[in-house]
Amino acid sequence: MQRVKCCQDLLKLFQDHGEDFLGSHLLVQDQSWFYWDSAERRQVWAEPTGARFSTPRVKKTASKTMILMGFTCKPRRVSLTALPAGTNTMIEYLRTTGKRFLSLKKDMIRLKNCLLMWDNARPHTATDTREFLTHRDMQPVKQSPYSPDLNRFLFRKLKHLFREDEFGGHEDATLAVQWAMRR
Repeated sequence: MQRVKCCQDLLKLFQDHGEDFLGSHLLVQDQSWFYWDSAERRQVWAEPTGARFSTPRVKKTASKTMILMGFTCKPRRVSLTALPAGTNTMIEYLRTTGKRFLSLKKDMIRLKNCLLMWDNARPHTATDTREFLTHRDMQPVKQSPYSPDLNRFLFRKLKHLFREDEFGGHEDATLAVQWAMRR
């Protein structure tokens, strides 16, 4: 039922904004972890006759970098922010999101007219994030639960590009992603 409601809300936004729905007022954001060591990124395959693997547990590691990206259509802009592991990602997420909103304001887009679209990850649904947006009169476009990422191919292509690479640290991983985005 919640999926139907989200789709109806999205259709109403499209009807209200018309052609401008995907134009200058849409800001899409997503994030993903990039591991520095290629061994941590490899998939594990079982032998055809071997025992089944149990569900692998995610290992907490400091050797990773979170990449946050924001996309706008008009003017075309990709905003890239990198956060090292161990930082309070929600606080950093709000700080970088705020900077992104300020850059939109310079382009004469009123923040309350901005359509913010993102997935259901914790940094997006946290109380602090909702308060941040409410304080600025912004309502994010709802996405139905368990729906795929809005730009699911971008991070997969980047991770495929770096599948054999190993990075010396947070700065190396950040520079590699920035280089790949300029290509």
